[in-house]
Amino acid sequence: MDTQETWSLVEFLTSVDLLSALTRIDIERLARSAQSRLLAFGDTVCTAGEAAEGLFIVKSGVLEVSRQDKHDRIVIGRIGPGDYLGEIGMLTGAGHAATVKAL
Repeated sequence: MDTQETWSLVEFLTSVDLLSALTRIDIERLARSAQSRLLAFGDTVCTAGEAAEGLFIVKSGVLEVSRQDKHDRIVIGRIGPGDYLGEIGMLTGAGHAATVKAL
């Protein structure tokens, strides 16, 4: 990630509620170690039950969150810029509770 991308990411991360307790220096460190992922429609971010890989924060676009019951896939909701997922698994080691795909 180049310097301009890093500073753009720092500005974005500063606006994420989950990270509000972090100092500017902490956010800069986080931005330098973050990995961007560009998704196409239908790409899977995570699947219910699989081990959590880390924290995902949506910078742009919309993700659909769903669960599978016995017969149908049930859409739980959608998340967008500034929203995040994976925080529980990151802290506890629990698998993902839902499947998340890019819209």
